[in-house]
Amino acid sequence: MLSFGYLEHPSLYEDDFSWKGFQWITFDDSARSLIAFRRIAENGDELICVCNFQPVTRENYRLGVPSEGVYHEIFNTESIEFGGTGIVNTGDLIAEEETMHDLDYSLNITVPPLGVLFLSKEV
Repeated sequence: MLSFGYLEHPSLYEDDFSWKGFQWITFDDSARSLIAFRRIAENGDELICVCNFQPVTRENYRLGVPSEGVYHEIFNTESIEFGGTGIVNTGDLIAEEETMHDLDYSLNITVPPLGVLFLSKEV
């Protein structure tokens, strides 16, 4: 897992009071009790956050992303280092040209039960 320091990711604190710094990916997946959103820094760098509010692992979850490329999980509350069970996404997550959540690209990820994860696009 890559480094996840608050100060290392301006998308977490820039544009806090503006819609420029935030965009929903999905807020209406009530069947899975799951939300996802983008936090966007002033320079365009961003993180994607996915939250699962059910005690069920969501395997092969198709998540819309804004652009093609390689994404990495940089934080997961279910990581062993945080006392979790280790249900994480390792390695490269490659965006495919498959529309999901009104975005042109998507990833196939595992979302841990009652967990939160952050994804970052490789630059």
